[in-house]
Amino acid sequence: MKKITAVLLAAILLCIPAVFPAAAEETPAEEPAAAGCDCGNSPVILINGINARDLLLTDETGAQTVTFPFANEDIPALIKENKKALWDMLDGRFSDESAAAVEQAVEGLLAGVVMNDDGTSRYDVRIDWEYPMWDGHKQGQGFTFCYDWRLDPFEIADGLHDFIQYVQTLTGHDSVSLVGFSEGALMLNTYLCVYGYENIDACVWYCGAHNGVEIVGQLFTGRYNLDAAAVTDYVHAFTEQTFAMEALSFALEGLRDIGVTRAALKITNKVLSKLNDMGTLQEITRETFGKMPAIWAMVGDEYYEEAKAYIFGDDLTSGRYDALLEKIDRYHNEVQAHSAEIMQTAAEQIGKVGVISKYGTRMIPVTENATVQADGVIHSAGTSCGAVFAPFGKTLGKTYLQAVSDGHDHLSADGMVDASAALFPENTWFIKNLEHSQSNVYINDLLRRIVTADAPLTVSDDPAFPQFAVYNAEEDSVSPLTADNADPAPKKAVVRIREFFQKIRDWFLHLFDWMKK
Repeated sequence: MKKITAVLLAAILLCIPAVFPAAAEETPAEEPAAAGCDCGNSPVILINGINARDLLLTDETGAQTVTFPFANEDIPALIKENKKALWDMLDGRFSDESAAAVEQAVEGLLAGVVMNDDGTSRYDVRIDWEYPMWDGHKQGQGFTFCYDWRLDPFEIADGLHDFIQYVQTLTGHDSVSLVGFSEGALMLNTYLCVYGYENIDACVWYCGAHNGVEIVGQLFTGRYNLDAAAVTDYVHAFTEQTFAMEALSFALEGLRDIGVTRAALKITNKVLSKLNDMGTLQEITRETFGKMPAIWAMVGDEYYEEAKAYIFGDDLTSGRYDALLEKIDRYHNEVQAHSAEIMQTAAEQIGKVGVISKYGTRMIPVTENATVQADGVIHSAGTSCGAVFAPFGKTLGKTYLQAVSDGHDHLSADGMVDASAALFPENTWFIKNLEHSQSNVYINDLLRRIVTADAPLTVSDDPAFPQFAVYNAEEDSVSPLTADNADPAPKKAVVRIREFFQKIRDWFLHLFDWMKK
């Protein structure tokens, strides 16, 4: 059990860099094409999120290496090198030496991306991305804007402004359409705040982090907690359909049912609580992600002041972090606090706007609030800009009444969502069971439909794109959500026992097939 818990502990300490998976890829650069286009549709720029491209560290010789993301094998090595310190803590033997070993190990893993006290990069780091040299827009393709996701959002917005001008010159179009994905949505709002709405044909906020990210706010205030049911559900939802991963998922489910997972996580939670009391988690967070202005931009208003006190402690007013605090306060006060106003103005001045939100899965289950509806990364109430959601695994109830009576039915067929309370109830689409960074033909077609429509597209305009849809993983398809294809009732225990023997049979068949090959 100690080994299992040690793995879980390391995973928690390293959870922030894994929060935001890679998003879409852009078309490789080719020879430049002649400018000018009379297609009638403005070029589309996807403002990507975290981990879209590698961060490259340049050393004193000019050689470049990938500094983020770190290699998967680095985590087991980290645990192995510090197993004594980890196991001492699991046995209840806490010391400054063991805490320092964990602290140094995690900070060492992320050493290449650490920041200075003023929120600037400590080392020569750049993103592995260049401006495209050809006009893929003519072939119906869009452009992707990537950036160093650690930096001040206002600095990134300046880079986006330059890129928009470049795309306009390359394509011959005077205007563009902007799609902000994940962290890119808050960059979109920062751009609108600084540069306004001129020459923008459409704006789409896709799984956006513009209203903060629940898990970041909770981690930045020390609300660590692992729940057995949440961990098992999350692993089951996001494991690959392979023999090994299916076995892991089922094993965790069995361990949970007999109480082993709960016991292991209880020990881990005690360790995390002690590390919190010792200030170790605060130190780790501050020296890794706590000096990154763009990560601070994901701390929601309800956590913001508390997070500053938790991360910076007595140094909050010492002057040491004044330059960093100025940056993060500027974003919080000028952009996040006015995100609804910025988006509403976009709807009034641009016209064509859309919000795409996903739900049906938990957040990464490492904090206290793992029961909210999410897309695996960001809570759905945030990405939808205010829609009402039932807790994960529950419904709003048969007696629930729509929050806003606007003459339209904005309740989902599964009883889990009320879209009437969203900022744009007529222009917000929901896809159930589709993971945060997962895209498919349906998403691409919906985005294209929103940005190329002659008039602002609403959820009632096209039967192919209703307000609520559901993803079928086996078919990799999305279809309108109805009462018939909503999730079935919870399985009974007798069914679980029968499935246990069926899975054992299937595992042996898989094993025999593998051995034959």
